[in-house]
Amino acid sequence: RKSEIKVILNTEADKTLIKSFEPDVVIIAVGAIPVIPEINGIEKAVLAVDAYKNIQSIGKRVCIIGGGTIGCELALELDEKGHEVTLVEGGNKLHRQDNQLLDLALDEHLNQARSITVYKNTLCQKIDDENVYLSGDVCVSADTVILATGLKADQKQVEGFYGITPRTFTIGDCVRSAKIKEATESAYFTALNA
Repeated sequence: RKSEIKVILNTEADKTLIKSFEPDVVIIAVGAIPVIPEINGIEKAVLAVDAYKNIQSIGKRVCIIGGGTIGCELALELDEKGHEVTLVEGGNKLHRQDNQLLDLALDEHLNQARSITVYKNTLCQKIDDENVYLSGDVCVSADTVILATGLKADQKQVEGFYGITPRTFTIGDCVRSAKIKEATESAYFTALNA
């Protein structure tokens, strides 16, 4: 049986466009935006998602701000490619997950890494063209600084879709930054009950 779902590509959705379809239900799934901490010189940093897209342009000495799963995985990949990596985490634990197996695997790989230096309970205070200044009077030389400080819901964009129909739902990362499994389950159950 042929689906009646119409897919529109290369088009930015806005309230006017969605209203023109006269929908019975609106399901908002606009994703999330990066968390950008207020750090002097932060504009010199590259977002983790952009670093993955341009991994060949990353310098030899890398400082990754953020020791979550993405920061740790990126550090490991760069270490395997021969980069010298400094990983900075503000908390006392790297890659805080509810998945114990993933935690164990990441810890094992990080412990075996050739050139990853880890700073926990450490904050980035300033970034300049050659160095990253950390709390505790630590200065790290870096050709590339990568920002892996997480994602947050883009509430402004989400709010722009309310008022089209009373049956409006939000799913995935625009509710709360989550894993793909959680986002897929959220979409499935919302669609079933919409």
